[in-house]
Amino acid sequence: MDLNLAVFLFLNRPGNPVLDAIMVALSVSGYVYFMALWAVPLWFLGRRRIAVDLLLLILIDMVLATLMKDAFALPRPTIGTVLPPFDRDGYGFPSAHATRAFALALLLTLRLPDRRVQGIVFAYAIFVGISRIYAGVHWPSDVLAGAVIGLAWGYVFVRATRLPAYAAARDRVVEWIQRVLDRLHIPRGRPESQ
Repeated sequence: MDLNLAVFLFLNRPGNPVLDAIMVALSVSGYVYFMALWAVPLWFLGRRRIAVDLLLLILIDMVLATLMKDAFALPRPTIGTVLPPFDRDGYGFPSAHATRAFALALLLTLRLPDRRVQGIVFAYAIFVGISRIYAGVHWPSDVLAGAVIGLAWGYVFVRATRLPAYAAARDRVVEWIQRVLDRLHIPRGRPESQ
């Protein structure tokens, strides 16, 4: 038996109602629209630039992961148990959940100085990846490739955010969003911090 299959069979063990619910919640949290919610607390904690960067990172990651899935055209597992609400539609390689989770973890690790946050976001990324195998919708190789691609993509993106043209454009977006929120009478939260 190959390692990919052995690890899949070891991790794809639904049947515990509590663990099933946790894994479904972790897996669902890796969808684009839920992962984008990470920007909300960042914004109101005065990390507006990071919040905007996070949204752009996730948006671009969604496009890149879809293009890679279509290019590789590798199927998802056809064995094991699939947890609801998931199915095995579409291609599996690489795991878009893993690319997003690891890119987000690297962005937050490189931009936020708090070591506790860094440990939490990387643990989150690892468990999102594991949840996709547990749910029966990805091979371990899909998740591992997604993690590596996410880390590489996250690193490239963070480097790009340091370019003066990008930083100026992002600051204009931050100002525009803040004006919209001011018109809606939404409290500002903490002042912008680096």
